[in-house]
Amino acid sequence: MGRNAKLSAPIADGVGNIFGSISDLKEVLELQAVLEEISKKDNLDKQDSMILIQIKDRLLSLENHNGKDSITKD
Repeated sequence: MGRNAKLSAPIADGVGNIFGSISDLKEVLELQAVLEEISKKDNLDKQDSMILIQIKDRLLSLENHNGKDSITKD
């Protein structure tokens, strides 16, 4: 493996992680916008409750995924 290949692999991993983090942040902001819209309602219906559960599950999934990344890279 040449010197350039040894240097480019960590850089490519770092760039991939940055894009993954940006994607995750974008998703969190989108979920937050949905939560804000639901929170404006006086009453929640069954569909709103299901959406809230899905948002909670997705946020937990993102948190677990990102937590594993930081643990394995330390």
